[in-house]
This record gives sequence, C-alpha cells and structure tokens, in this order.
Amino acid sequence: MDAENILRNLIKQEESKDKKYILFMLLKFFELVKLVENKQDYLPLIAYQNGHFMLIYNDPSADNMEYIFTDNEEILIILQKLFYENKSIYFYCDELDNRLSPEEILQKINEAVKNNDKESFDYYASKFKE
Repeated sequence: MDAENILRNLIKQEESKDKKYILFMLLKFFELVKLVENKQDYLPLIAYQNGHFMLIYNDPSADNMEYIFTDNEEILIILQKLFYENKSIYFYCDELDNRLSPEEILQKINEAVKNNDKESFDYYASKFKE
C-alpha cells in the first residue's frame, strides 16, 4: 500500500489538530514521503506509533548528529524545512493495522476490488487473515 492511501486513512481517523496537520503536510508532499516497514537505518524518519509522532533527524551541518523530536510543533518546523529543501523523509506507521476492525478491512478489500487496486487488495487481504 502506498503512503498516500495510508496518510488519507490516518487523517480521517485522527482527532488532534496538531497531529492531523502533520499528517496533512505529509500527504501534501507525499511524493517526498517513502513508506518503510521498519524504523532501522532510515533517516530522516518520522514514526507514528501508539498515536504519537517521533521524528529522528540527522543534521549534516553538525557532523550528522542525530536528534529525536516528539513535540508536534517542532516536528512541523522540521518537516517544513525538509520539504522546502525538496528532501525526502521516511515514514513508519504501525497504527493503521491496529485501528481497522474486520468490517473496515472488508470494506477496504471491496474498495480495492472496485478500483482494481491489486496492491491494496493484497495488503488488506493479508490483514484480514491475521
């Protein structure tokens, strides 16, 4: 499944304005967002876990020192900087799988069939089996 679809689903489900804005920014620049299945060895990385954001950023001007940000306002500032410079960011999310009920998964499978989207169909079909 691609980052754009995951971000759209998360925006629909999120209630916090700050978090929704971060997700919207990631969606707006989704061509620069690369979805990853694990958090190891990917920088800069924004992770969305247990309803919270964490940004791991390495600063090339400071000997590639790594910084971890959890404040949503700080994350927004860094995202704006990265996207303004046309730089990519990796995105890890474990929330989508946990938030969908079996009925919602079945609905996603039906939408994928309707849209002839094999990638989404395979993704949600595998989640339905679990």
